[in-house]
Amino acid sequence: MYLSLEDKLIFFHVPKNAGTSIVDLLVRKFGKNNMISNSLDISHLTPKHLVMLYSMDLANFDLFMTSRNPYDSEISYYLYMVKNKKHRLHRNIVKMDFNEYLMWRVKNPGVSQSDYYWEGMHVFQMEKMEMLYEHFSFSSGGIKNSSGVRNRKYYTEKSAEIIYKLRRGDFDQFGYSQESWSHY
Repeated sequence: MYLSLEDKLIFFHVPKNAGTSIVDLLVRKFGKNNMISNSLDISHLTPKHLVMLYSMDLANFDLFMTSRNPYDSEISYYLYMVKNKKHRLHRNIVKMDFNEYLMWRVKNPGVSQSDYYWEGMHVFQMEKMEMLYEHFSFSSGGIKNSSGVRNRKYYTEKSAEIIYKLRRGDFDQFGYSQESWSHY
């Protein structure tokens, strides 16, 4: 999360949606001095949690987040947990193939991308990052989304159906197509 009281700007960092790269861009653009810490206790808070825990009034802030095709997002999170030995779920997830992980995820859905949405918030799709660059007058580049090509082997009709049912709210909220998995 990047929260600047001075600039009245809050970026809600959805896991595995280029958040670290975006925070780096924001620090270069707006600086780190007026930023509330990107510490573990607030780094992935949803707007609802920020309001509940810190009694923040978000009405006067420029709020934004990134969304990602839910098929790519789920695969990216799975691969991250498999590769990152420090992740709290690594020991369990590393023993699962992707389909087993999805069955586990159905029982343990966790927070979805749409949980990060707040009315009036700017949402920038990872697949169209030029909109984010334009909004903040960033020079283009710096964030790449190659996951569709990299993860092609994980997409099957069965896995796509499970992800669609699991993340239906994300598909609906952010305008992703149920058939988008087959475009890879």
